[in-house]
Amino acid sequence: MTGKSLIILVVVAAVGFSHGMRSAAPGCPPGTRVVFAASSQGIRSEAAVYLLGVRIASIGSLEAMRCEALVLSGAVDSTSTGSSQDSRFSTASAVVAFAQDIGWLSFAWGGDSIGGKAVDGAALLVPVKLKKIPKTLWMQLDTGSNTSVVYGIPFNQLNYLAYQDEGDENFVRLSGTLGNCVFDSLRFFMNKDFGDSLDEKEEHPLIGTIGPEFLVGKILLLDFPKMRFYLADSLNDALRDLLSRASFVDLERRNERLFVTLQIAGVSYREFFFDTGASLFPIMTSKKLWQKLTGLKGTEKSNIRVTAPSWGEEVALIGAPVKGVLKFGKLQVRNPVAYFAPAGLIDTDGLIGNALFYDEYMVVLDLKQNRFGILKSE
Repeated sequence: MTGKSLIILVVVAAVGFSHGMRSAAPGCPPGTRVVFAASSQGIRSEAAVYLLGVRIASIGSLEAMRCEALVLSGAVDSTSTGSSQDSRFSTASAVVAFAQDIGWLSFAWGGDSIGGKAVDGAALLVPVKLKKIPKTLWMQLDTGSNTSVVYGIPFNQLNYLAYQDEGDENFVRLSGTLGNCVFDSLRFFMNKDFGDSLDEKEEHPLIGTIGPEFLVGKILLLDFPKMRFYLADSLNDALRDLLSRASFVDLERRNERLFVTLQIAGVSYREFFFDTGASLFPIMTSKKLWQKLTGLKGTEKSNIRVTAPSWGEEVALIGAPVKGVLKFGKLQVRNPVAYFAPAGLIDTDGLIGNALFYDEYMVVLDLKQNRFGILKSE
């Protein structure tokens, strides 16, 4: 479910509660009442939530949230000025339902060919709305790219009035929205002869790549198991509470890359960057460091050998399990597979891709506080 997540809480209550307690909610508008029910045995059930936009501490097992709307069988009365009249319950339960607008949007996985085999999950695609174009278009979110790119072949089919960047005919400026963020005259490199022609039947018409510079000053959450993301300039209260459970490490933006600190086999490395464009690979590194991490030469028959696409070219990769544990915040992965690429493809210690997080985790790229977070998807 995207956009709004509906959360329903059933509060079990004994028939014939003797009285209801009303108390003012902290921060509520004047006259707002919150109803609690207490049984004759002294068991107390919270059977109300605060009004629109008012933060609550908890309802049962739910964590702090901000209500956007609520339905509660008459348990909340926003018009009263604080009457102390009793409230009687004649049913065995009260149902509380409220919707919390947390800004989730769905992302999609783009397929590709790896080692001659078609695979899903090769590219992380996000929806983009360009100004004056009603159709939703898609771009690959690639934090390993050094700039944002539009693909000339599909882009030219749009007949979109793109303003050429002053002084450089290879760049254009586009305006639109991505997630909860509006961009105006954002600079894109025009890769004129790249991309596939648009097809009306295509579910995710791909027109370009969003690079890491778009994320500066923003917060990005990627919930991999649920295939959804949140991107905005700030957090709402629900997501702020969610992130209080995340494990964070420092994130450093250098040379248009997002570097993080991790440990492999007990050794700390600060020159690995997070690359959402390397979706299928847990770790990619140089041949020299790969040999150190795996204890292998790279010529062994037991090694994994694949060819992967990189900007229209096929790249040969060799992989094998790392000897030891990768530690990244609270995440620990025993013997993850690492790959090395030809000389020159990796000019740092290496990169970590989405494959580390596919099954269980949510990733937080907080470029307001320069931190990288991990927590389990819920």
